[in-house]
Parts: sequence; C-alpha cells; structure tokens
Amino acid sequence: AIGFSERKRQHTGLYPLVAKSLRRIAEGKDPVDWHIHSCGMANMFAYHTLGYDDLDQLQKEPQPLYFVLELVKVQQPSEYDRESWALNDEERLKAVPLLHGQGNKLYKQGRYQDATNKYKEAIVCIKNIQHKEKAWEAPWLKLEKMGNMLTLNYCQCLLRMEEYYEVIEHTSDIINQHPGEMKAFYVRGKAHIEVWNEAEARADFERVLDLDPGMKKAVKKDLGVLNMRMEEKNEEDKVKYKAPDHYSSSTKLYSWHYAFGQVAFCWHPPNPNVSVGLPDGEA
Repeated sequence: AIGFSERKRQHTGLYPLVAKSLRRIAEGKDPVDWHIHSCGMANMFAYHTLGYDDLDQLQKEPQPLYFVLELVKVQQPSEYDRESWALNDEERLKAVPLLHGQGNKLYKQGRYQDATNKYKEAIVCIKNIQHKEKAWEAPWLKLEKMGNMLTLNYCQCLLRMEEYYEVIEHTSDIINQHPGEMKAFYVRGKAHIEVWNEAEARADFERVLDLDPGMKKAVKKDLGVLNMRMEEKNEEDKVKYKAPDHYSSSTKLYSWHYAFGQVAFCWHPPNPNVSVGLPDGEA
C-alpha cells in the first residue's frame, strides 16, 4: 500500500544537520565520521559547510519546508521482530530461549560476532525482568542463572574473537557473585592462558577440579596448552632481550681494557703520606 501525506514544517537549524546524516547513509557512508569531538552544530561551524550547497543555502536563508512521507508497507505486530525494549515481560521471557538457540546456531557456524549480538539481546531481556524481582529470592536467582549461562556463552564467542581481557572481566564478575560457578573459572582460565597469566590460569583450573573432578581430562589438556604457551613465551623473551653481539673480539678486548682503565682512573690506593683531617671535636 502506498500513500502520501504532506505536513508543513517551519525550518529550524537542526534540519540541515539531520539531512546531511541521512544523505551520507544513503551514499553508504558513516553519518558521523566527519565529526570532531563536539556536537553537530559545533561541527558545522568548525567546517564552515555541510558539504551540500543546498543545505548550506538553507542554513543561510531559512524558509518553510514541506515533508513528503511515503508509506511503503504495512505490517501487523506479529509479522516482524520487535526489539527487546518494545516487548513486555512475558514476551521477553519467551524470546530468551529463541535468542539463545539462534546464538548457539550462529556460534556453530563460526559467526561469532552475530552470535554475541543474540546472546546480548537475550541478556538484556533477562535483566529487564530481573530488576523487578527481589534480589537473591527464588525468581531472581532463576533469572540470574539464565543470565550467567548466556554471559558465559557470550564469553566463549569472545575467546574465539581474541577478546581475552573482556572475557576475564565478565567471568570475574560472575565468580565474585557466585564463587561456585565452575564454568566461569574454566572459561577465565582459558583466557588467562592466552595472555600468559600462568599463575592465574593454574589457580582457575585447580578450582575447576575442586568443583568438578570430572573435568580432569579437559583440564589436563588445557594445562598442556598452558605449558606450551609459556615455553613459547620464554623463548620469545630470550630472543627479545638477548644482548646484541655486534662487536668483534678485538673491539670487545679494547672495550674491556678501556672500562678497566676507567675504573683504575677513578680509584687508587690511599696515599700513606697524606693525613686526613677531621672536623673539630671529632676523633
């Protein structure tokens, strides 16, 4: 269905700025990459132009504007996916397992960034419901458990995306609130491996085994990776910090004699014929 409507608007200083952003989007450009660190109006004055002659002219000579709106399509509420902020609590709760499943599917396909978006949306749904519940009571704890599981899935994606410090941050938040969450220790331990935090990784894996002895095989494998990573790091450090060996033997010998001469020049045995005077009253 296509229809038209017109509404007269009085021109303001904001319209040309909005129009510029919309035009840049239509051209496939970032609408704000031209900004300096200030508001839109300040940017306009900084550059003395909006980059479009007609918008510059409109800025100089304000006039009434007519906006023509084109209705392209009409959809019923059930025919499109609403964003989480537009859902009620019941709809949010129903959306969580769907988003979780979509995130898992994307993860298996190797689409980690897309998977993180699904997990984050599900977490937002949970948090919006959870803040209405009384903390640490049964309904709140149930939502907390769901949120932690999604957060750990999110962290698994971050591991694949090599965002190791963010993984450590999120898992540490969970551990601080829930020190018995085995998977949080395990995921954090894997992140510590990648940033050469040997002591922290070993401590996390030790805690994993305390909480779940059945993880012994997986932890053994990860400790093997840790050992290999640390050996590689140590070899890299040896090469990186090794003293340069650019001098010939004769040059080294000369340098040694010169250094010894400098020391000899700076120090010599005391002369027995010279007495050392002390300040009055001291002996």
